[in-house]
Amino acid sequence: RPLVHGECQAQLMLQKSKEEEEARQRRDAKAKKERRKKYEIGWKVEMIPRNARPAAKLGHLSSALEGMCCLTLDEASNTVSVSPATEPATSVNLEYLSLALQVRTRGGRDPMFSLDPKLGGKAGSPDELHAQWQVKRFEPEWLA
Repeated sequence: RPLVHGECQAQLMLQKSKEEEEARQRRDAKAKKERRKKYEIGWKVEMIPRNARPAAKLGHLSSALEGMCCLTLDEASNTVSVSPATEPATSVNLEYLSLALQVRTRGGRDPMFSLDPKLGGKAGSPDELHAQWQVKRFEPEWLA
């Protein structure tokens, strides 16, 4: 083992520490990416609600409704219509609104979705254990 000047030894130790930290971060990032893929976690463009199709069902064929839209009330005629929205806080997801109104009309309540702990059952492998952590619950059940 060669002799190294004290300050040089400190620099070598610091460099080794940085390399180990960078390697750990790469391993962690790779593991995180694999978990996100395996459990379908994360944001995807396909998940953005699109209002064009529900708006078309309401008779609105305007390309302006491909983005955000809101509901506007005409007090004179006491009617609601769909309009382009400029602020995210005023926008509405027409597909969700449609489902929520169906649930309210049929059952007199709001729709609900939750991830509940799964009770009982035994896991024979780590993958089976992960599959048993939670169960999706929709109310009313016909939403599932």
